[in-house]
Amino acid sequence: MSVESPQLVVLESATHALALANTIGEIKMIRDKAEAVRKYAQSAALGLDAQNRAAEVKLRAERKAGQLLSSLNLRGGDRKSNNHADCLKLDDLGISQNQSTRWQREAQLSEDVFEEYLRTKQAAGGEILAAGVLRLAKIQSKQQGETASQNVKAQTAGDDLEGNSPQPKTQRKSAGPQPPLRDELMGELKDHCNLLDDILRPIYSGTSEKLRSGERRGLGHLMTEIRVLLKQLSQ
Repeated sequence: MSVESPQLVVLESATHALALANTIGEIKMIRDKAEAVRKYAQSAALGLDAQNRAAEVKLRAERKAGQLLSSLNLRGGDRKSNNHADCLKLDDLGISQNQSTRWQREAQLSEDVFEEYLRTKQAAGGEILAAGVLRLAKIQSKQQGETASQNVKAQTAGDDLEGNSPQPKTQRKSAGPQPPLRDELMGELKDHCNLLDDILRPIYSGTSEKLRSGERRGLGHLMTEIRVLLKQLSQ
């Protein structure tokens, strides 16, 4: 994406606007603009850098929206109250339940880990994806849960020494990714397969016999991401 690119101007404007936005409507409008630029960059083959710039703005907007949605504590809009704010529905905000859940999960990822994810992807020439942020948020949540569990065990051990009987343990089987996360992972997987097809089509159609260096790197990256997504879906 060149310096004069109108898409870059849109992203720069969106970045400034996002810093000032303080309502769900404003944030969602910025998010939608960034997503439109991302899809355009992808379809017009403007390069991964252009696509990642748009993806970064989109993710920052989704995280900010997720933080605000979490504070509003909306449940789809069937709450009964005389207070106008309490009567707001997700539909009133132009947001689906899927989006609300996913954005709040993205917002749960710590700022340090999120920024490190962006830096790592940019340095490695990888694609910035919402699925990547959701995976990190899931890992972080699991680690926090394990820490809490260890604290509980330590407390329980202390109670046992004082003569208190331990509580019975229950086994919980993982049900795999929840629907909103599964939908997101499936969407990312489909996008990866489409990009993979774009790279390989000249080979299997007979119009080319070899890949360019950039295409080979992209192929390797896509295969790695597809394996990760398939593993995530199978858990």
